[in-house]
Amino acid sequence: MRLAWTSLLLFSALTVGCATAPKDPGARSTASVTGSMPEFIENDYAAALREAKSRHLPLLVKVWAPWCHACRSMQANVLPHPSVAPFAARYVWLAIDTDAPGSAGFLQRFPIDTWPTVLVLDPEGETVLARSVGGASVEQFVGLLEHGLRASQGQLVDSDKVLVLADARAAAGAHAEAALAYQEALKKAPADWPTRGRAVTSLLKSLGAAGESVPCTEAALDELPRLRAAEDQVRVAATGLACALDIPEGDSAALRSRLSLVAGRALQLPPEAVDPDLRSSLYESLVEARQIDGDDAGAIALAEEWLGFLERSAGRVRTAQQKTVFDGHRVMAALSIGRPEQAVPALEQSEKELPGDDNPPARLAMLYLAAGRLDEALKANGRALALARGAARMRVLSLRSDILFARGDRAGASESLERAIAEGRTAVDLSSRRQLVWLEKKRKRFDAPEMAPAR
Repeated sequence: MRLAWTSLLLFSALTVGCATAPKDPGARSTASVTGSMPEFIENDYAAALREAKSRHLPLLVKVWAPWCHACRSMQANVLPHPSVAPFAARYVWLAIDTDAPGSAGFLQRFPIDTWPTVLVLDPEGETVLARSVGGASVEQFVGLLEHGLRASQGQLVDSDKVLVLADARAAAGAHAEAALAYQEALKKAPADWPTRGRAVTSLLKSLGAAGESVPCTEAALDELPRLRAAEDQVRVAATGLACALDIPEGDSAALRSRLSLVAGRALQLPPEAVDPDLRSSLYESLVEARQIDGDDAGAIALAEEWLGFLERSAGRVRTAQQKTVFDGHRVMAALSIGRPEQAVPALEQSEKELPGDDNPPARLAMLYLAAGRLDEALKANGRALALARGAARMRVLSLRSDILFARGDRAGASESLERAIAEGRTAVDLSSRRQLVWLEKKRKRFDAPEMAPAR
């Protein structure tokens, strides 16, 4: 079950995305709510840098990808919020799609390993003034914007100055050094430091990226009682659990159980206190933790609760873009309880309402495959492949390989897998490189005589 869940997580996490159509570099996006969302320069770092210099403004960079559910949640629920509007004229805004070929130059300068990542840059020195990783609520995002402005004006207290240094190191990929700086910032900070939640999340991300799963889990356990905001608690609990899931079996594995127990309490926070997407991410980590610990019955029970939560959350929002935020997690939850058919109607509706988005048919193909509806799986995968671009194509091709193998077409499965690997070798983002490593391992398993389809 663990291997199946790992494959599911990898594919689902990499295919939950935004329906935004590809745009020309330098093009401006259109606000979904008139006057309430900043206008973004798309995938043109040089143009955004020039504009920021000419206007003497800091540059805010939203780094996203077309498979990132937290990116979609930010686009649908955070950026259009009236609280963001006062900052629209105080920044130059740039959106970098890591799947787009034109993003290579930016990604070489600022390696990205978490989606979404938001950076505030000083355009003169191209230095990092603030950084946020992972999903964020409106309040958390506004806090980042306020911090970025203070940093650009040199109005920071000691703990904030150390945080800027830590963010710069993390943005450069120097995570071991960044973790030390985040720890120093937290030591210097007052008990009521408003940036504590973001600093702790960034510390955990850097520890995880540096391979320090046990210190990351310990830090989450240590810091959670200090956090006051409900959304900070959920965000840190989910991030810490992601580290705990990587702890090897043995004495240290007890840490995972301790954090799972603490994190589980965060699910009891009032619904209105936590963004649904953040809460869903916590469900995801808790379900996987139970699976790793061999508690299959507990994992299924929690996944049932998770799926019910997702269905209620989707029922409360109005637009297709808002509803599809929950689609990827719906797939995970439905597969976790062994009832893929339960998520099919929602995904079919998403495909109907978002005809230019490759994610709904890609997810449908996964559900159909799990349900044994192989002809429908292949057709849905073909629709996704016709729409997919950039690094997304290798993920769709990887699933196509599984579908063809399940149909008994070993030659076709092998060809699709080789095409997926070829697509991955041209990608520049870290997510695609990780996926490429997984695909090459999959090819070795595929070559084994006893190989079974990877679900």
